[in-house]
Amino acid sequence: MHKRTEIAQSFGDNLISGLYTAATDPSLWPQTLATVVEATGSVGVNVMVKRVDDREPQAIFHFGLDLASEKRYLDYYHQIDTPLRHLLNSSPGLCQGCHTQISEAEVAADEYYQDFYIPDGLRYCAGGYQLVNGQLFVLAAHRATTTTCFDGPSLALLQQILVHLPHVFYLQNLFNRQQDQIAWLSATLDKLPQPVMVTDCQGRIRYMNSACDSLKQQVPSLVVRAGKIGSTDTACHTQLQRLIRAACGKSSDTPPAFLSLNNASGLPGLEITVTPLRPEQTVVPREGDSLAMLLFRSPFVAPSSDRLSTRPYGLTPAELRLASALIEGASPESYADARELMTSTVRSQIRSILAKTGTRNIVGAVSLLSGLQIPHETTEGKTRPKPMSRPQRH
Repeated sequence: MHKRTEIAQSFGDNLISGLYTAATDPSLWPQTLATVVEATGSVGVNVMVKRVDDREPQAIFHFGLDLASEKRYLDYYHQIDTPLRHLLNSSPGLCQGCHTQISEAEVAADEYYQDFYIPDGLRYCAGGYQLVNGQLFVLAAHRATTTTCFDGPSLALLQQILVHLPHVFYLQNLFNRQQDQIAWLSATLDKLPQPVMVTDCQGRIRYMNSACDSLKQQVPSLVVRAGKIGSTDTACHTQLQRLIRAACGKSSDTPPAFLSLNNASGLPGLEITVTPLRPEQTVVPREGDSLAMLLFRSPFVAPSSDRLSTRPYGLTPAELRLASALIEGASPESYADARELMTSTVRSQIRSILAKTGTRNIVGAVSLLSGLQIPHETTEGKTRPKPMSRPQRH
């Protein structure tokens, strides 16, 4: 008895710490509950979360009970759990031994004890529950038929655990929601066509999406060495590391910084935006370090006029004339009147333009083609630079 008292006292603080750790890593529940078993002289212990109005428990964590017993309990015996019924009839927040409420005569006549509990080698139960916002948090420890009922030190340790139980599961639910959000955000970023990377203040890569695989082809000078982002160009490497350190050292509302890297031809090949990683953007555990987010994009290069001297998207001369008129604001009807064409002919040309450009409507086609230098063709096939004026109706 004295030895168990010393164990209970020495394990108290470590047990509470272990419970909160298990809340963030469910794989640690067996290890944590095994420590409770040792400290309380039990052969098994379980924690159950259950809504007051629900028949089935939401979650059960146990140690010391075999899988067959757990299945039998969940299939039927949790519905007639006599010790649990007595616990729930007592005051919430109080841990006690059920032997003080259940007589030997009741045990001898009880289905739960005779068909499940005692045949599994169990006899004494101690525990309690907390009731928070309609949710029950139940703690129960079990001793064998060959031992005695729970004593004061063991009950005190169980009481200490019971006090923390709702907070432990609140932390677990909060952590699970955050993990779901992180997984969702990480999956979203990984689908982006734009390369995204997260680094610590030393440039060590903590996360990068799949689009980052193409960066080496865009700018050969951009390298990853020993897990760190850098550049073979000394000046660019120094500047990049400086921007990363600055981003990690500043608050989240700091404006982003920019860096341009040249490609093999000496032209701007990659633009890097370096910004402090805001809390809502976190896709990896921070581990106490400040993080920076790097967003990469190719600089915009206007298409050359030589490349556009031929018909864009394979449009015919008639379709080019119509497209030019639509861009300049003409309606299909006014264009048909000005060209002395049937409206159905113009509509057919519009459908052809939409099919060839892959757009869904006139607005989309105009938006796509308005930035191109559309050549205007005469009946002889010569190009003429003068744009078509918008037809006017009098």
